[in-house]
Amino acid sequence: MRVGPVPILKVANDPGTTTSWAGTAYSQQRVQPATLPNGIPLALHVGLAEVAVLADAGELEARVRFLGGRCRHRFLPTSHPRVLVVSTSPSWTDASVADLVDLSGRRAVVTGAAMGIGAAVATRLAQAGADVIIADIDARGEDTAASLRAAGLSASYQRCDITNTDDLVAVAERAVAAGGLDIWVNNAGIYPTTGPVKSVTDEFLDRMFDVNIRAQFSAAREAANRMPKGGSIVNLASIAGIRGGAGISAYTASKGAVIAMTRALGNELGPMGIRVNAIAPGIIDTPGVRAQMEPLKATGLDIDAAIAANPLRTAGHPDHIARACLFLVSGLAAFVNGVTLVVDGGATA
Repeated sequence: MRVGPVPILKVANDPGTTTSWAGTAYSQQRVQPATLPNGIPLALHVGLAEVAVLADAGELEARVRFLGGRCRHRFLPTSHPRVLVVSTSPSWTDASVADLVDLSGRRAVVTGAAMGIGAAVATRLAQAGADVIIADIDARGEDTAASLRAAGLSASYQRCDITNTDDLVAVAERAVAAGGLDIWVNNAGIYPTTGPVKSVTDEFLDRMFDVNIRAQFSAAREAANRMPKGGSIVNLASIAGIRGGAGISAYTASKGAVIAMTRALGNELGPMGIRVNAIAPGIIDTPGVRAQMEPLKATGLDIDAAIAANPLRTAGHPDHIARACLFLVSGLAAFVNGVTLVVDGGATA
């Protein structure tokens, strides 16, 4: 018999036991104290779990899969048929590293994944077992998805303009129809050089904020609305949002807003089992970055040296960001929420 997901509750007058209501949809939200039919008061016990109950020699034995750990408990039957009492505490150390990074059975959406960082993220998540939807306005996303399928991975493409809420909803609903939405990566964005602040127009600002922050907010909202069992959202920020820089004021402001939004959403969605984090890449060697730097070659800029201008003296690669993203959405980061992970080779150190 499979029961789950279920809320895990602690019996208020007996800290040594926990109680689960079998067959009840789990939402790790704050709730008013509940009372069992036998009058025992209950209070919410933090911990998102999926419980599978098996009958074995007259005993109920359950394997509880937490967000990053697995543990086995002995479940004791109670007088109420929908209540099981757990007599032990969960352990976070039983899961293997392979289990922690395994995304099998999970569905992920990666925006702006036709090329560059997004494509690298989609590849790593698919390699970890996720069913990945590449959501991009760029039709080359179909080629990226096809290459992943050719490698035996699960990936598909759907055209999506992230500034169009209807497109975001369509992509999210596609994941739900496939079995549920577990991971959303807000990668799509624009990074044109702003230029001198005195010449920045309102129209330029509107476009920058519409793509880089408003669309990410809308995407996070639509994703969260479709994660009743919890999940993970990762927003792509930038070290520009941390340290600023001349000539990139609008871009810096938009990425600073992403970092602030990530903190706020981590606080708000965390109690629902949805972890929200951000990645702040340094200079990453992508076609887009090189295109931005190309006009500066006339001033003597060495593009290769500029890309590798960090203490490691190493050019940032899209896969560096993809690995960080895999960490954040996996069980390895089960206790990581509301943070911005800087991946820049030490440039901001």
